[in-house]
Amino acid sequence: MENYGQLHNEMITAIMGNVTISPDMTAEQKKEVVLQGFIDTYGRDNVELFAQGLNFNSPFEVIDSVKDRMSEDLHAVLREDIDYLLKNDNVNYEEFLNKRFSEAKLDEKELQLYKDCSSILISSVELWSSKEGSAYLDLLDTTNDVVARRPPTREQVVGYIGVQDFAGGFFGGLVGGPIGVAAGAAGASASAAISHLFYSQYN
Repeated sequence: MENYGQLHNEMITAIMGNVTISPDMTAEQKKEVVLQGFIDTYGRDNVELFAQGLNFNSPFEVIDSVKDRMSEDLHAVLREDIDYLLKNDNVNYEEFLNKRFSEAKLDEKELQLYKDCSSILISSVELWSSKEGSAYLDLLDTTNDVVARRPPTREQVVGYIGVQDFAGGFFGGLVGGPIGVAAGAAGASASAAISHLFYSQYN
């Protein structure tokens, strides 16, 4: 089995190593640069999945976009997960997810995708929390330009990016198959890093 979390982190690191971003760029300009960085790094395979991931504004929007490709049970589980993870800080992701794996009434294929995308959530939080990821976030972030009702802490932003990555993995996997999981997540990851205003509005 692919380690999608590791693949996702390698993809973000490779793309960010291939772009030049200045802090004064707008969110749309940063998205254009990151999209070109994906093409320069990986060619045009899966570029549409990455581009679509880049244009999502919330993890709920990501999941709802592929609602017709998943069971009602999986859709309900994911919306519950996202709601819980956005409203609670300092979650032990592995404990939370293992409990959810045992509770979820999913068929084998959907349960496997659930586990694959969960590895992205855990790896994403590790990446964006690291010194390297924190430097990427400083470059990408444009949410500070907007007055948020309750500006989130850096830890909350990182958690939010992880949740949007988690959702992006489902989008990529359901639309593009196993090879699309990391691409969909990486696009959603960059989108959340660039703008996480939804988090402030949701809380």
